[in-house]
Amino acid sequence: LYRPKWGTETSRHAGEAASKLKLSSLGYDIAPLEKECILAEADSLSNNNEYSRGVLLNGKTDPPNTKRTFNGYDFRGSAGQTDIPSGIFTCALGGLPLFATTDLVPTTASSGWLSFARPIANDHVELLEPEKDSKDRRIEVVCARSKCHLGHYFGPGEGYCINASALNFIPICLDSELKSEFGLKALQTASRPVSWRCQDSSEGSTPSVRLLKSSLATHGRFESVTLGAGCFWHVEASLRRLPGIVSTEAGYAGGNKVSPTYKEVGDGKTGHAEVVKIVYDPDVCRNDMLFDCFLAIHDPTKVRAHGKHSHIGQYRSCIFVTSAEVEHAARSRLEKCKDQLGKELSTEVRLMKPADDPWFWRAEDRHQRHDEVVKGTGKEGDSLSTLAPAEWLEKYGRRAASIMGSAETMPIGMDHPEDDGMARMMI
Repeated sequence: LYRPKWGTETSRHAGEAASKLKLSSLGYDIAPLEKECILAEADSLSNNNEYSRGVLLNGKTDPPNTKRTFNGYDFRGSAGQTDIPSGIFTCALGGLPLFATTDLVPTTASSGWLSFARPIANDHVELLEPEKDSKDRRIEVVCARSKCHLGHYFGPGEGYCINASALNFIPICLDSELKSEFGLKALQTASRPVSWRCQDSSEGSTPSVRLLKSSLATHGRFESVTLGAGCFWHVEASLRRLPGIVSTEAGYAGGNKVSPTYKEVGDGKTGHAEVVKIVYDPDVCRNDMLFDCFLAIHDPTKVRAHGKHSHIGQYRSCIFVTSAEVEHAARSRLEKCKDQLGKELSTEVRLMKPADDPWFWRAEDRHQRHDEVVKGTGKEGDSLSTLAPAEWLEKYGRRAASIMGSAETMPIGMDHPEDDGMARMMI
C-alpha cells in the first residue's frame, strides 16, 4: 500500500507530522511553542508597536491610555462598547484567539487598558499565581500557546486587564477601509482551528464563541474536493479525523442520474460512485497531505482494488475538483503514488466546471456520519478526535482492524450480483 514519505521517520516533514495535538475546547492546538520558535517569530515582527516585544517577552506593561493593538487598532477614543467594531483579539505571538469584543467590560472606556470579563475560552489563557515571596501579588495572564505575557487577572469583579500591544484585533466588519488599513485578507493560519469538530460541539454556547465562528467564516480560507475510495461510510469516518477538515458530506457523483438513491446507485445503472465531499482549510490540511491520506486508505491500482467495475462501479477510486490548482495537486500525488507502488492507477480525476452543476448529490440522512452513529465515540471518545497526520496514518493507512468495512467484516457480493467483493477491500 502507498506510504507517503512524510509518514516515515526519515522524512524531513516527519517531525511536523508526528507531533501530537493538544486540542483546546475550541479545537486549537495549544501545545506550547518552542522557545526558539517564539523568539524567531518575535524577531520577524514589524515595528508596528514599540511596546509589544517588551510586554510579550519581558512582562512589561503598556503606558496608561495607549490601548493600541500590535496591528494598529486604536481603542483610546472608545467611549463604550457601542462604538467598537465587533471582532476578536488574538495573541500577537502565536496567533491564538484570546478575547472577543462581546466580553469587553464597561470600565474599558475609562481604564488605561483593555478590560475583559472573560477569555474566549478558559483553556486559551493561563493564570499564574505570584511566587510566595513576591511583593507583586497580582495574578499574571499568559497565552496558553506562546506563554507570552498578556496582563493580569483581578478576580470576577474587575476581570482581565490586558495590554493592547500584546494583541492583534481582527474586526468582523468587511468595510474596505478597515481591510485596507490592517491589510486583512485572511486570518493567519495560527488563528484558525486545527479541529473543526470542536467547533461543532461547542454549539456557539457563548456570544464570544459565536463571534469567533463569524470571524472564521468571514476571514478563513476554504477549499473543497470530492473523493471516492470505497464505501463512503468509512471514507468519511477516517478523513473527518484529519486536521483542518471543516465539514464532510456523503453523496454520489460521476454518473448520469439526477438525484439518485442509494438503491439505484447500488444497482449499478447510474454510473455514480459513492463519494465524500470535503470542505477543508488548505493551510492546515495541505493539498499534498490530503491526497496522500486519500491514497493511503485504499488500493487505487487497477490490479485488485475494483474488481470488475473499475470505471463505473460505485466503489471506484475517483477525485472531483473545482479548481485547476487542486487538480494539479491531485495529479502530482497520484504520480508519486504510482512511482512508489510501481503499478498503474485507476483513480479518475475530473475538473468540474460551473456548467456541470449539479454534479454532486447528497446521500440520504442515514448515510451521513454513519460510522460515528454506529460505533459511537469508542473508548475514551477517541474515535471522534482529530489526529496529527502521523497518528492518522498509523491508524488508517494500513487497513487497521478498527476500520469498519474491512475485508473481514463486510460480506461479499451483497450489493451487485457481479460484484466480486474486491471494492470493499479498498478500505
